[in-house]
Amino acid sequence: GCTVALAPVITDGPLILLAAFAVGGLASYTWALSGISFVGALFLLWLAYETVTAPPITVDEETAPQSLKKSLLTNVLNPHPYLFWLTVGGPLVVEAYGAGWVTLTSFLASFFVSIVGAKMGVAWITYRFREHLGGTAYRWTMGILGLAILVFAVVFFQKGVTLLAA
Repeated sequence: GCTVALAPVITDGPLILLAAFAVGGLASYTWALSGISFVGALFLLWLAYETVTAPPITVDEETAPQSLKKSLLTNVLNPHPYLFWLTVGGPLVVEAYGAGWVTLTSFLASFFVSIVGAKMGVAWITYRFREHLGGTAYRWTMGILGLAILVFAVVFFQKGVTLLAA
C-alpha cells in the first residue's frame, strides 16, 4: 500500500504542467476561469457524494499486493487526476505561481506530502483496523470527509461567482 501511494508523485507532474499552461493561458479571460471554477465545484460536489455513499471497504488478505507499475498505469488511466488538475489543482497552481516560487513550491510540496501521506495512512489504517471498516466509525469518517470536500466545492463556487462578476 505504501509503495502504491507514491504513484501520484510520478504521474501527476505532466498533468500539473498541462493544467497550469491551460489555465494560465486563460488568465485574461475571467469568464473562462469562472467556468473552470464552476466545473471544479461540480467535480468536488460529485467527489463529496461519492465519499458519503462509498460502500464499506473489503480487505482480501489472500490477494497479492499491488505493484508500483500497476498503480502507475491505473493512475495514468484514471480520469480523476485529469479532472482534478484541470479544474481544481491547475487554478491553484497558477495562483500560487503568481504569488512567487516559494508559494508554488510550498503548495506542491504540501500537496504531495498530504496526498502520499493520506494514501499511506489509509493503507496502514486499512491493514491495522480491517475488521472495523464496515461499522459506524467508517460511516462517520466518510461523512466528515464528504462534508470537508463539500466546503471546498462551496469555495470554488464562490470563486466562480466572483470571477463572473469581475
